[in-house]
Amino acid sequence: MNQLLDARVPQIEIGDISYFLYLFSFIGLLVIVILFRKSFHSRLKWVYISFFFLGIFQRSLIVFWYIYNDIYTLTSALPLQICRVVVWLIIIQCIVKKPILNHIIFYFGLFAAAAFVYPIGIWPYYNIAGIAFFIMHAMNVIFPLIMLLSGDFKPSIKGALIASGAFTVYYISILLINEWLDANYFFIHSRPFLHELSLFQYSLVNILGTTAVFIVIGVLLKWVSKYLRVVE
Repeated sequence: MNQLLDARVPQIEIGDISYFLYLFSFIGLLVIVILFRKSFHSRLKWVYISFFFLGIFQRSLIVFWYIYNDIYTLTSALPLQICRVVVWLIIIQCIVKKPILNHIIFYFGLFAAAAFVYPIGIWPYYNIAGIAFFIMHAMNVIFPLIMLLSGDFKPSIKGALIASGAFTVYYISILLINEWLDANYFFIHSRPFLHELSLFQYSLVNILGTTAVFIVIGVLLKWVSKYLRVVE
């Protein structure tokens, strides 16, 4: 078995070496970004260029892995999973530079941060799929953080509401896609928890819960801005 390429490599479990390697590598990246936060504002052009090509590389890498293993289908590859959508939004944002996209990327990226704490269906660090996982989820968090620290992006409660609306549209769309393709976007059919809820109840919890989290974080950022002078 080629451990770098083979899809039959066992997926990681919480507490194993890959789990901690991903988690601590992610924390290390956060520390580095925060330490060098003052250097981003004058180098935003290169930040955009770097993330544009990193995003293209990440999407190409994982598609290559699926094709190599002859398992690329819309059902198995889940190209519209939320963290993958965020990578495409980052690629687009590196070109269009629209403030509204920064809000959506920032709040949607919170799901990626959660994935490092509670990973589901992730391959180990020595497999291409695992490498692609780390790049994707790190991009989801690091890009908006750099935008925040550079002063190019100012989260707000209004932005949280915009992101909540975008998430609602996204979630309803994947419900329809799941029904059409018999897919498992957002782990709706193979849930990590809340198994006893009906599809309607589970969806309502996801939409309302996500909206509440986005708004709370927007309020907290508004509050801490008095001390950090990073957000309005």
